[in-house]
Amino acid sequence: MDTERDVLSQIVTPYDEIVPTTTDETVSFYLDAIRIYLGLCSGTVSFDLASAGVSELKKNPEYTKYPFNPIAIPLNEVVKERIIENLRTLKKYNLNNADSVRSALTFAFLMPETPIAASDLSTLAYFAKHPESSTADASRRLDISSRTVTRSLKRLTERLYLRFSCFLDTTAFGINSVVVFFRLQDDADWPNIETGLAHFPFTKTILKTTMTDLGYATFLFPGGKERISAFSRSVSKLTHNIFDYATIHVQQATGQQYNFGLFNNNNWAFSEHLTVHKDDELPVQELNRYMLRCRGPVEGFSPIDFVVGSQLKLDYRAPPRKLARNLQTRGLDFDAAEVGEIVRRLKKQRIVLPYISFDGLGLDSGFCFEIICNEHGQHYILRLLTLVPQATYYLSPEGIIVWLTIPSKHQVQYYNTFKHLEEREDVDLVQPIMTVRMKGSRGTTDFATEWSYGRGDWEIDPYQLDLSRYMT
Repeated sequence: MDTERDVLSQIVTPYDEIVPTTTDETVSFYLDAIRIYLGLCSGTVSFDLASAGVSELKKNPEYTKYPFNPIAIPLNEVVKERIIENLRTLKKYNLNNADSVRSALTFAFLMPETPIAASDLSTLAYFAKHPESSTADASRRLDISSRTVTRSLKRLTERLYLRFSCFLDTTAFGINSVVVFFRLQDDADWPNIETGLAHFPFTKTILKTTMTDLGYATFLFPGGKERISAFSRSVSKLTHNIFDYATIHVQQATGQQYNFGLFNNNNWAFSEHLTVHKDDELPVQELNRYMLRCRGPVEGFSPIDFVVGSQLKLDYRAPPRKLARNLQTRGLDFDAAEVGEIVRRLKKQRIVLPYISFDGLGLDSGFCFEIICNEHGQHYILRLLTLVPQATYYLSPEGIIVWLTIPSKHQVQYYNTFKHLEEREDVDLVQPIMTVRMKGSRGTTDFATEWSYGRGDWEIDPYQLDLSRYMT
């Protein structure tokens, strides 16, 4: 802890006098994240120092619950001023508990809805389908100048936090991606359970809202069937004790799609085809283009490639020199040429699949649906997803998990549409969680730097995968 504070104490901003002081570890996490972001915005904190500070933030269990990374977010003057104003409010009313400080940070990033220019919308829709495209190609396809494309991307980054990321097939490196969807027992103590999940070293994401006993957690851990079985046994120990229900989804594929055809005059429409259609009338999705299938271990790929791929997830369009610099700040010695060669191999072997994400544009609500179904049901649902504004999906032997980002005015329609899937013979169960949006997660690079690798395999004792040890 002393080393952590030594690094974070070097973060100096012009606004430190209005930042509350605390000895609470949870509150400190958010205050330090605020100071790093303000320092970057003000130019008083270098990127290297900010990276070192973030590395210390990630050691705090709160990061697993609310993974906020100030160096992964575009710097924005409006957001900076909002944070400062929120800090003044905290000081004025002497508010320094975790909920108040967390809100001061997260609420600053809620941007007001403003109409989007036609050129910005066409640029956004184009890159949603072609995230790897160059600005020159976009210019030709959209019949606008490269300068207009560049300016649109800049505005989209500033106003909608446009980000270019990618899915990474972790199984290519012998690493499993797993989602556990659960329902708590009536007398379960969620704060303690959440803390246990946060301390489990393989937890990536935790989500449960106060509106329901349903929730999910995602995990990342290396190994083959033996380690999956070890983890599954530990979850089984918690069923009928902490969890009333728990299903383990081992990832087989993942993907994302947008439908900007539903957006007109700055409004999203609800597709009538979602409720009135025959199966054969649904559009045929280009599955191979928008889906990344998990292939299992691929010869020739190593932990080094995994680390670079994990970094690529943060900024898919970043040049190799920037990726190398980011890795160097984490104490990993990479040069730009080495990183560039690894990135080329990852793309050529289709170990990564790029996509865009953004905030706003009227997509202010969301649902996560766990759908237990057979393969026929999966294919039907994938075709159904082409009729929603935005969807991210995750296939497993148990079925499909879907995250929808939608306008709040259409919540009831989307809820009913997907809940009614239970009436189909190829669907056994649909469980919904209403969310603000798909939650962020602990970075995959963090895992790789914590694991040992030797004799051609990750050295993880199955005993370490016993989740039940953290739930006592």
